[in-house]
Amino acid sequence: MANKIGLLVPRSAIYPSINFDMVNGVRNGAKYLGYQDWEFRIDTVGYGTDDKLIYEKCEQLLFEGISIVIAYINPTTAEKLQPLFANAQGLLIALDAGYHFPLKPDRLDNVITISLHGGVCCRAIAGAAAAAGHKNVGFTASFYDAGYRSCYTIAKGFEEVNIPIVVNHITKLKRAEFTLAPVNEVLESKQADALVAAFCGDMAVDFYNNVAVTDAPVYGTPFLADEQWLAQTTYPGFDTQVFTTWISGLDNPANKAFIDTMTEANANVNLFSLLGWEAAIVAGLAVSGGEPAKLPQRLEGYEGPRGSMKFNQSNNNVESPVYKVMVTGSDGSPFCTTELVAAYDASEEYKMIQKDVVDFGGKGTSWFNAYGCIES
Repeated sequence: MANKIGLLVPRSAIYPSINFDMVNGVRNGAKYLGYQDWEFRIDTVGYGTDDKLIYEKCEQLLFEGISIVIAYINPTTAEKLQPLFANAQGLLIALDAGYHFPLKPDRLDNVITISLHGGVCCRAIAGAAAAAGHKNVGFTASFYDAGYRSCYTIAKGFEEVNIPIVVNHITKLKRAEFTLAPVNEVLESKQADALVAAFCGDMAVDFYNNVAVTDAPVYGTPFLADEQWLAQTTYPGFDTQVFTTWISGLDNPANKAFIDTMTEANANVNLFSLLGWEAAIVAGLAVSGGEPAKLPQRLEGYEGPRGSMKFNQSNNNVESPVYKVMVTGSDGSPFCTTELVAAYDASEEYKMIQKDVVDFGGKGTSWFNAYGCIES
């Protein structure tokens, strides 16, 4: 009998293939793992803003007898879905960029979250800046990125290492009004001895095209090392240090299998197909155990393209290795590329991100969109 898997995927103007990338990641991951009999029921969830719509679609899938649902959603949405999956004895595999916070730090039974851990990587920036001896920094973010919790983790991180942020700059909503002039002025006048930047997609391209070339080191949030956009981004003349959980250059057998399989299938290799591929790994573990809803009770981890993934029983999150990466130039090409520097011990950052959730207490405002899911 075929195993039926539900897939709920988003849309995005700046990542127009995001839905296909996730679906291709799941499908090709299942094929590689030998799950030839899986059947998929696929639906869309818009930009991840409508919790009621997502709830109804999950409910319908569960009524159809589908016990495993994979969805790219915010952690707050996953919290609202938890009772539904608990009552139906189903398993929700929630995919997430890690730029949002849940409302509470509680463990969600019947839910497993596979994240890109954007907040953890952002927290690592402060520690790196402190280790490098910086005395003060400037901060700039796109209007879009400024609406996510990743900026909160950056601010908290620098507060804890006693490094003041001497300028907070948010770009305008309209692209025609984009400017980094206030940031460039601070860098050129030496008011800040380092710059922290939070951008994604075409906004990351705008950043690289407009930031001044100075001696001040630049630290970036994970999506500033997103290779699908770097491939069309002219190298700005300086390197950017980024902490992230995956680049294509990771040297391990699981990453090679992921890249080779996706390439052979003529499918995109990127962060979103990676999440789909790992969802297939976890779904496979759920299916092989015979009782998908009980997987959180027995999952310890798995080997994936990012390396050895560990399962945190306290919050049902899969924790990934973190890597220090340089966005740099490439010989023979005008465009940016990524270069692996070293693995980074993020154990402290994983603890602190949980403290951030508790301290934040669900207060404040943010975009409802799942990260990267932007309307045109």
